[in-house]
Amino acid sequence: MTNPKEIIIDGAKYKLVEEEKKPFEIPKPEYEQRFWVILLHGDVIEDTWVSDAFDYKVLNQGNIFLTEKAAIKEQKRRAAHAKLTTLAGGWEPDWNNTTQKKYFLVYICQNKAWEIAWSWAIQYIGPVYFPTEAIGRAALEEMGDQMEDLK
Repeated sequence: MTNPKEIIIDGAKYKLVEEEKKPFEIPKPEYEQRFWVILLHGDVIEDTWVSDAFDYKVLNQGNIFLTEKAAIKEQKRRAAHAKLTTLAGGWEPDWNNTTQKKYFLVYICQNKAWEIAWSWAIQYIGPVYFPTEAIGRAALEEMGDQMEDLK
């Protein structure tokens, strides 16, 4: 019988080393490193990491960006997602009802086009759901070029 902390490959024994499991930590900027943050009203500002309470609050909210370009991209994505959510009219899918179709928008990379998809039992992380295909199509039309900000 072999030791569970050993592995034998081609007759040679190797000891398995158990790595200590470390809790997940969001990577943070180095001290005095510049970063960008999206403020509550949507403005993007540049700041310097000094390990104060503000720095840790925005870090823990996933609201620190190491480039201005990344912050502006996220700012636009958030605005587009908020508009799309409004266009859904506050509709909430009933995930216990597996006969209810839940419509959402998808980007088909191969066709370079937005389409309407639906699910009745698989809940994806992130999309805005619509009660009907027609409402989803109307939202897609209303969003226009702003849909690019969601890719």
